[in-house]
Amino acid sequence: MLHDFKREKHGEILKTLAEISNSGKLTPILDAQTFSLENVGQAYAHLESGKAIGKVVVENN
Repeated sequence: MLHDFKREKHGEILKTLAEISNSGKLTPILDAQTFSLENVGQAYAHLESGKAIGKVVVENN
């Protein structure tokens, strides 16, 4: 977004997106494979490989 360019329109768009998100209708797509924090390098390699579908999850257990 450009500074001070169509601020009202961008505000309307962000408000609509917030409403969709708050209603639970916006859900992220997560890759089937999850990684531990110790394997964050493997998670990054998986992401960079182009084989990941959606967000790559790294769990901190």
